[in-house]
Amino acid sequence: MAAAAIPSSKVFYALLAGDIKSLQQCTADELRPFLPCLTRIALCQPLDMSEHGRRRQKEVLSLIAGIAETNIVKEELTVDFEELRQDAQKRTSAVQEAGSR
Repeated sequence: MAAAAIPSSKVFYALLAGDIKSLQQCTADELRPFLPCLTRIALCQPLDMSEHGRRRQKEVLSLIAGIAETNIVKEELTVDFEELRQDAQKRTSAVQEAGSR
């Protein structure tokens, strides 16, 4: 098993400052520990709906597009909340029915 990557302070501070240019200079190995955060930035609706905000979002998306694990993270972050709610209701009903027997 490979050792876990140590998160880079350079990437952390670039994320904190929203410095896309600095992030673009980082390697995939440096970005990988921050992939969940970067994926959310790239795929969620931005708070800044200006052209500048949308451009930054596209830059982050192009930054992580070359990292293979991005698709795995994307799948994990994509949740159908209605399906989840229905499943929880079914399980609650099943537990209540089992308890009443």
